[in-house]
Amino acid sequence: MSLLNKFKISEWQLLIILWFAFFLNQADRQIFNVTLPLIRGDIDLTDAEFGLIASSLIWTYGFLVPIAGFLGDIFSRRNILAFCILFWSISTFFTGFASGLIPFILLLGIATGGGEAFYAPSANALLSEKYTKNRAFALSIHQTAIYFGIILSGVLAGYIGEQYGWRCSFNVFGLAGIVLSVIFMLRVKNEQQIVRSSMHDIKKSLIDAIGVFRKPTVIMLTLAFAFMVFVNVGYLTWMPLFLVEKYNMSVTYAGFSSLIYHHVGALG
Repeated sequence: MSLLNKFKISEWQLLIILWFAFFLNQADRQIFNVTLPLIRGDIDLTDAEFGLIASSLIWTYGFLVPIAGFLGDIFSRRNILAFCILFWSISTFFTGFASGLIPFILLLGIATGGGEAFYAPSANALLSEKYTKNRAFALSIHQTAIYFGIILSGVLAGYIGEQYGWRCSFNVFGLAGIVLSVIFMLRVKNEQQIVRSSMHDIKKSLIDAIGVFRKPTVIMLTLAFAFMVFVNVGYLTWMPLFLVEKYNMSVTYAGFSSLIYHHVGALG
């Protein structure tokens, strides 16, 4: 009985909602990769230009995520999350209407990537504050959304793209995120948060944050993670297309095959 009381839906609704938000956070960026064979047949761009689109999202994300973490200590994390979920979902929806290199970079690379960058810092901090007694459990469950989001998006986006067109894949995932942002705003209320309101506090926080890069360990770990992401992004971007062209797989099966084996091990 005590176990059932411990897992009351009302007590865990923040984790549940943020799990689906993180799911979409990861899924939305995979739609382009999975449906690339369909986009490539519809829009006349070179492989280098398609690579630039995928890179623009990662570069935008990487540049903004430290800023997002810094702002998450100054402003309401709940409000940041409500805005960024809505913003990247709207961007994802309108990516379905993109017709060339510049619209793809603006909508998918900069807008979606920029909106998604503000999610993880505030979400992890909010979960840590909410579930102080179960912090490790809450964060680990939240983390599983990465792998479910990536893997399932390969199936769903591929299937929707094959049946109704690649544009519909972006529209469906975008609409799902917009609905979720409304649920988040209605169900998650602002909680007490210590914020740095004075310029002195903000300046001190910024200096402390930059100061961590004086440690060689931080620099080495940052470089190692950057190289890992470099390889991972290349794999995720081009593997579905490779499987379609090399082995004549369907887009749905190629999306599934390119993602499931790569991430099941990571989930374990």
